[in-house]
Amino acid sequence: MKRLLFSLAFIAATLTSCLTDKPELNYEGKGAINFTLGIDVPELATRSGETDMNSAKGAIDNFSYDEWEKYDIRYMLEVYDVTEGFEDLDNPVKKRMVQTLDEYQATKFELRLIPDRTYKFVVWADFVAEGTNTDLNYNTTDLKNITRIVKENSNGHTVAMDESMDAYFIQKDILVTKGHTDSFTLKRPFGKIRVVATDIDEVNIGTTATTVDIQFYNHHTFVALNALNGKAHTTVEKVNYSYTISKDAPYTGGYDSEAKNQTLFADYIFAESDTQEVNFTMTVTDQNERLIREHDFNTQIPLQRNHLTTIKGHLLTTATEFSITIDDNFEDPEYVINPEAPQLDKPVVTATANNNVVTLSWDAVENADYYTVVYGDNSETTTETSVTYTLNYETEYTFTVTAHSNDLASFKTSDATTVTITTGEKVEYIYFKPNSNWKQAGARFAVYTWVNDGAYYDMTDSDGDGIYEVEKSKLNRNFRFCRMNSGSTLNNTANTLNESIDLILPTNGNNLFTLSDGGWNNVSGTWSKM
Repeated sequence: MKRLLFSLAFIAATLTSCLTDKPELNYEGKGAINFTLGIDVPELATRSGETDMNSAKGAIDNFSYDEWEKYDIRYMLEVYDVTEGFEDLDNPVKKRMVQTLDEYQATKFELRLIPDRTYKFVVWADFVAEGTNTDLNYNTTDLKNITRIVKENSNGHTVAMDESMDAYFIQKDILVTKGHTDSFTLKRPFGKIRVVATDIDEVNIGTTATTVDIQFYNHHTFVALNALNGKAHTTVEKVNYSYTISKDAPYTGGYDSEAKNQTLFADYIFAESDTQEVNFTMTVTDQNERLIREHDFNTQIPLQRNHLTTIKGHLLTTATEFSITIDDNFEDPEYVINPEAPQLDKPVVTATANNNVVTLSWDAVENADYYTVVYGDNSETTTETSVTYTLNYETEYTFTVTAHSNDLASFKTSDATTVTITTGEKVEYIYFKPNSNWKQAGARFAVYTWVNDGAYYDMTDSDGDGIYEVEKSKLNRNFRFCRMNSGSTLNNTANTLNESIDLILPTNGNNLFTLSDGGWNNVSGTWSKM
């Protein structure tokens, strides 16, 4: 397995300047030290001059001398001070450093840093056009927002099957000290997906699989990377690929070395470290734009950072059977999907809204091991049969709930159940905290307000914290709090035991009235905010 291995050699030199800006971070000698940041990579295997690409591999393994005549590999380094209390991820401590090499080999960066501080080292490596160091495949103006430079065909769809889209990165925090050494191992910020047909030789005579259209759907797809925190971000609902394929380009190695096989699609897609699901449709047409086959990959297709997902099987002829494997640069857990397996039942979902709190619940689906719940850009996996969300008020939300089995060979993922619900209006309350006198004899509490010639409203302690509430909308400008007879539920003058002073509804955001201690009748108090 090829890996990019980065080795840091921190070499102390003569200390020449005095550290005065942050004395609590002093270093013996009180000055900056020289560092050599060495980048060690495995030696490139001897290549022939002919291209023999394998869709299972990355660019470093795939590129022959011919490809290296087209591309250079570019390494860039940014360094940030992340010492506790001094963190600054907006301003690197050194100007960005860039090294561009015309082949896969080691390089080094030399820099001076103040010791005994913790630094975040951020390395990004990608491919650029031969003899340049400008962005080719990724916009790297801001390493917190690395985005793909979209190459479109005449249909306006993204071009795939381009191994130069491969790239690598790492971000690591290191306490820099005298004589310190460390090593980095770069990994890809995305997963690679490929679709391999094993029946290309069974297509009708005179028919050539010429054009492939891919559309990702159903699950949001990441299109950006923050290299400083390692997170993929920014999602889109749909991604379209459309391109011309050929048996002799770009892949001829691996599966494609056999006449019956052909890689129909391969691309690098930003992903998280945890497995996420993707679905896509694939349409294959011939040289006369006639449909050969259309397939909807709507089962559980996994995508994971630094992993290769392979979908392989009879995909161009009618007897469809395919398997899915995942390879970590590529390791080897295998997932086999049986298209003839029964599909799990759709969850029957009930949605309720209590103001801005939405609860989804459903009966357990037979043979399901877990469920996914998706709304907007949010996705959750749960083994429970209910979830609760605190959301915005007066907003419509659409949720989809899907049942899954861990036994992909026996049970297919269910269809998604979609429910839509609108959260309620925001309810404001006036809160009341009685004094110790008013709490005696199990008294209950109400509020009297000058509405419709006077009205009483019960106050309740919904969460048992000793503070009572009433809806603000029920109150007129003038009101008072009342201690009521616990022996009756009727609110009137006869059942009123004690009263506060007359109050005016606050307009400054205060909503909690605390009754002063020691009083019984005409008691004052203080307003505050809950």
